[in-house]
Amino acid sequence: MVRRKRYISLFGVLIGLFVSVAFVFAEALPENKFGFGIEYLMPQPAGLSDIINIYSETGASWSKFNGPGTGWNDIEPTPPVEGKHTYYWDKVDEMVLTAQGAGFRNLIVVLKSSSKWGIKKIKLRGPLERLSAMQSTVSAPPNSGQNLKYYQDYVFNFVERYDGDGRNDLPGLLYPILNYEIETEAQHGVYWKGTADEYAVLLKAAYAAVKKANPEAKVILSGFAFFDIFDEGPRTEEEIARLINELPSRYPRGDIRHKFGEKFRSQLDFNARILREKDYFDLVEFHLLSYYKSIPGIVKWIRDQMAKNGYQKPIWMGDAGAVIIP
Repeated sequence: MVRRKRYISLFGVLIGLFVSVAFVFAEALPENKFGFGIEYLMPQPAGLSDIINIYSETGASWSKFNGPGTGWNDIEPTPPVEGKHTYYWDKVDEMVLTAQGAGFRNLIVVLKSSSKWGIKKIKLRGPLERLSAMQSTVSAPPNSGQNLKYYQDYVFNFVERYDGDGRNDLPGLLYPILNYEIETEAQHGVYWKGTADEYAVLLKAAYAAVKKANPEAKVILSGFAFFDIFDEGPRTEEEIARLINELPSRYPRGDIRHKFGEKFRSQLDFNARILREKDYFDLVEFHLLSYYKSIPGIVKWIRDQMAKNGYQKPIWMGDAGAVIIP
């Protein structure tokens, strides 16, 4: 009875979790192209190992690290002295070794341009942004060419430490970490305080650093979120425009979706802009934060943007917190 209650409780926890899956839509899915995981594995008040060991009982083998712990400020809280960096890896090392020891073989890391000294000054608006800033998960463009180079150094050394190539690797590393997302949901301005063009500059710098450390490592474009625009399937441009205009009226003022809805056109334009940087990422990720039936419409929109720019690349569904309704 105790065991049964334990697993019923665990199942209940899982239903409420955001789930991270790696899902490639380019072609018919071979069995090995689907991965079930947990979003996010991060330090918890009760202890990291406790929560990871509970999650590992699900059999999940994928997860994502999205700070606190992995951002530039976490790794390098003070500027270099005479060009010499001082990095602090202890927190990430613990997260990686604990997760891998519990069976999480495939880890995605979000690399963030968060810094108290190396980025443009951030103006915070609202409790969500202030909370994110306290956790060092708000990013901005580096504030000089030199600091952009220092950001690249952070990216290079991060990938080098966890890529399992035998050079300067974390002692005891069980599996290489080869998937790196550059910022997350940069479109809506909560986690990224910069323009799409500024994100493109950061992306190019990060891509060069990741590939220098390990050419086999994958660069993931900042994850996209789409609200409920595609809940009923693919949409024409005219339908998208109409639904964007209706977004604020569907959510009460004060609801965060109302605020985002008012700015969704610019968010969609942001995503379209960074999708033009086809030479500086390996795959695209979207976040399913609405009805599961929106997947075909989201994928078609991304595919159409790729086609406009003369390419196609894999698409992953990286976060899933959908409303599951039969």
